[in-house]
This record gives sequence, structure tokens and C-alpha cells, in this order.
Amino acid sequence: SLARRKNCVNFDLRYFYCNNYFGCNTKQKGGYPMPQDTIESIGPDKIDILIEKAVFGSDEIKNESRKQIRLIAKSKGIYPASIYSLYEACGKGLYRGITVPAINIRGMTYQVARAVFRAALKNKASAFIFEIARSEMGYTNQRPDEYAVCLLAAAIREGFTGPVFILGDHFQ
Repeated sequence: SLARRKNCVNFDLRYFYCNNYFGCNTKQKGGYPMPQDTIESIGPDKIDILIEKAVFGSDEIKNESRKQIRLIAKSKGIYPASIYSLYEACGKGLYRGITVPAINIRGMTYQVARAVFRAALKNKASAFIFEIARSEMGYTNQRPDEYAVCLLAAAIREGFTGPVFILGDHFQ
């Protein structure tokens, strides 16, 4: 129960966030939420091909590949999320004793995000933020849509489930 777990340093924030803020239809598997209705297994080669097309294809191919990645992510219980509600929960005392790191990826976004998700899964990290600043968008030539889709594809590829916290850094 939440009352028993709120003082635990290893409190599973992804499960908490999903069930309390998104009303996910989930069942527990290994401590993390898994969607009850999943599509058939998507092979790693398919995700690698889709993300390559989503970044380097023509506009039409980019759009279709990005749409497919979003649909696959959604079907696997992976969704872009704002960190606001998580901070709100912290302010209400629903969890404590953790740090939420923020990571800016300026190049090779898919590959770097894969490494982040692998490390998070290995260390049972519950929450971390991917950021991109307005200035970074200019000199890295990454638009928010491309950045978000690279993160979702990396989550799919590494078997991560739950919210993928994405933040526009230094926006006024």
C-alpha cells in the first residue's frame, strides 16, 4: 500500500505515477506496470529501422515512422510525461529520500537514451528526466518531436515501461 511504501527510498515512482496520475490499466510484473493488452513482440531490428527512418527519412517517411513508434510505445505502456505531477506528489509528502536526475542529450539521442534506460533498469531507478534546451535544439538540429520519439524508441528497445519524463529546459 502507499502508506507502507511512502517512506521507502526504493519507492517505485513509475508505478505510483502511472496508477495515480494516468489511471493506467496495469498489472504488476516484477514491480513495474505492464499493459494488459500488448501488441505482439516488436523485434529490436524493427525499432532500429523505424528510428533511423524517423530521424533521417523524407518528411513523409519521418512522420509515418514517428507515428508507428508512438503507437508501439503506447501499446507497451510507455508514454511521454511531465514531471510536474511527480513534484506535486513530493510536495504532498507522498515520497521522499530520492533524487530525480536531469539528462540533456545533445547528440546520438537514441543510442545515449538506450544506455540511460539500461542503467535505470539495472539500478531500479524510478524517475529521471530527459531535457533539451532551446539553444540545444538550434546547434544540435533536434526538434522536440524528434527528441521525444528517439527517447520513446530507446525505451521500447530496452524494455522500459511507464512514463518517460521529458522537459523543455530553459523555456520561459
